[in-house]
Amino acid sequence: MEVLNGVIEIKARCNEAFRYHWKCERTKTVMLAFADDLMLFSNADASSVHLLHDCLEEFQGVSGLSVNKNKSEFFVCSTDDSLIRELLDIIGFKLGKLPVKYLGVPLITSRLSVVDCKALIDRVRQRINSWTNKLLSLGGRLQLVRSILSSIHLFWASIFIIPKSILKLMEGYIRHFLWHGSITGGTTAKVAWEQVCKPQSEGGLGIHNLQNSNKALISHLLWKIITKDHKSIWVS
Repeated sequence: MEVLNGVIEIKARCNEAFRYHWKCERTKTVMLAFADDLMLFSNADASSVHLLHDCLEEFQGVSGLSVNKNKSEFFVCSTDDSLIRELLDIIGFKLGKLPVKYLGVPLITSRLSVVDCKALIDRVRQRINSWTNKLLSLGGRLQLVRSILSSIHLFWASIFIIPKSILKLMEGYIRHFLWHGSITGGTTAKVAWEQVCKPQSEGGLGIHNLQNSNKALISHLLWKIITKDHKSIWVS
């Protein structure tokens, strides 16, 4: 992907006909990649889309790696239908519809809603349900809570302010699993949850408080914005 990124950046900077997406012009961002996931950005005009298509074709010729057009989508807004059809013919992808998910999180510009968090809740439930019938000891369940269940939301929490109702629901699932081994079960807890979430040095079990971790991660992002950390593309 580094080779493709280099090819696209050079051609985009050297070709006067290429126009950046208006949200990416300041940072000169054309491509974002993670593993085999790839996102390309440009203005909605034939010359810019042609350049991206040519770069993909050139990369395929050099590396032997090709884009799976059946799994690729083209997103555009505030554009005439005739131009959209022209651009689709150039790039060869199907027309996508926003919002979509990327790396498991929804690509949205608004606040995260309860409905948007369904996938996150489902992941927690699926994890717990997969362990329910394994007769785990309290120590075994505690280890799973620390290493997995308390970490599932971290990627989301570093990007979004997760609704409190969702975090409370997740904590409820985690609490039930820790004390009873399943999502449902008894309602009594042996120790108050606030005490459980304290560090072990203070008599707790060292389980992360989900709301506090969300606040900490968002505060870290805000600090980057305030200090204008130009190493972060999201700040720039």
